[in-house]
Amino acid sequence: MPWELARQLAADVGNGLVTVLDAPEPAVAGADVIVNATPIGMSGHEGLPMPTDGIEARHVVADVIYSLINPRIRYS
Repeated sequence: MPWELARQLAADVGNGLVTVLDAPEPAVAGADVIVNATPIGMSGHEGLPMPTDGIEARHVVADVIYSLINPRIRYS
């Protein structure tokens, strides 16, 4: 299952404050902030990470964009 690693990480370091969801839609109504930290929406990963009909004007929405084209830290 794709979320098992996330669930294990949440259990190890989440201190009871992290919940891994199979789908974000049920949690949107009770959220103040929505963060997309997936590659969905970036080049080669077209689409949206979730339906937008639950997003309201009161929500703060952020999209984390990351790229390793020229990383400052190099792994050997």
